[in-house]
Amino acid sequence: MGQTSLTCAVGNRLLLSFLLLAAVLTIPDYAFSDEKDLYFELGIGGGENLNGLGTRQILFAPGLNMKISGVNMLRFRVEANTEFVYDHGQLTVIGGITPFLRFIIPSDKIRPFLEIGGGPNLSNRDDTGGRILGGRFFISAMAGGGIEFVTKDILVSLSYRARHLSNANLYSYNQGLNSHYLILAFGF
Repeated sequence: MGQTSLTCAVGNRLLLSFLLLAAVLTIPDYAFSDEKDLYFELGIGGGENLNGLGTRQILFAPGLNMKISGVNMLRFRVEANTEFVYDHGQLTVIGGITPFLRFIIPSDKIRPFLEIGGGPNLSNRDDTGGRILGGRFFISAMAGGGIEFVTKDILVSLSYRARHLSNANLYSYNQGLNSHYLILAFGF
């Protein structure tokens, strides 16, 4: 897949995500309400590699979100993410647990947020897209931002996330892998 095709695919995903979000927000009888103290969130995202490797990637990101008592603008999130990286006929599966801090600008309707997190990951391969990752254990650092929409029964968010995978020099090779994603998530 050429760079132009990949850019079009990411653009199409972005357009589809915005259309889905618009559909959810225009359903009758949806009134914004307060966020729960504890809720489960299921996210899915599409992305690409930033190292010019031409990979196609999908990220599943189920997570548990918790309000931090006494701090209205901060949430704690634990995410069990699974990333599928398709690279010239080979599939790399990366799974991990990542704690996040999410900084939210309080609002009754639409809440912008920034988040940062990092944690351990395991992979079925020690290379992908021509990058030698050195081993099958990685540390993942992630940061991003987005917008949350809270309704009576469900929270919907659309976010952008940058992700860096590295073995933190545990192995002799450490080329790392940088990716970015557009993620659509639903909280219950």
